[in-house]
Amino acid sequence: MTKEHILSEIKRTAEKNGAIPLGIDRFREATGIRKEDWYGILWTKWSDAQIEAGLEPNQFSLPAFDESWMLNKIIDYIRELGHFPSQPEFKIKRHNNSKFPNLNTLKRRLGTKQKMIKMVLDYCKANDGFNDIIQICSHNTTLLKQAKNRARVSAMIKKKLGMFICSNMPMCTRLVKA
Repeated sequence: MTKEHILSEIKRTAEKNGAIPLGIDRFREATGIRKEDWYGILWTKWSDAQIEAGLEPNQFSLPAFDESWMLNKIIDYIRELGHFPSQPEFKIKRHNNSKFPNLNTLKRRLGTKQKMIKMVLDYCKANDGFNDIIQICSHNTTLLKQAKNRARVSAMIKKKLGMFICSNMPMCTRLVKA
C-alpha cells in the first residue's frame, strides 16, 4: 500500500462525497484501506493525511450522529427484523444502507449490546408508540440476564468441581500444596 495510492483514494472519495473527506470508518468501508495500513507508518493522525491530500480536515465539534437519531435507526431495524439485531445483522444493514450507522460507531457511542438494549428500552419507555419495541427489548434483557447467570453458575461449578477432583486425587493434592 503506497502513500500515493492512499492520497489518491482520499481525494477520490472526498470528491464523490461533495468535496468533504470521509472519516476513517467510512473511508475503510469505501476503499478497503485500513487504519493499520497508514497509522504510525505514513501519518500519526487522519487529519494529517487529509491535509497532505490537499483537503480541509474534518472538524469534530459535534458528533456526526445524534444519539436519538441512532436509537431511532436501531428501532426501525428491530421492527424490520422482529428482534434485536446481532452484530452480523448490524454489519449487513450498514453494508446495504450507507445511511445506517456503522457498528463501530454504535458501539463507541452506545456501548455493548446490553447497554444498547437498555438505551433503546429507556428511550421507548420515555416516548409513545414503542410498545412493540419495549416488549422485544424486555425479552432480550431477560435473556441476557439468564445467560449471565448461567455463565456465573457454570464458572462456580467448574471451580468447585476442580477443587473436588483435586481434593480426591493424591497427586493433584501434592501438586496444589507444592
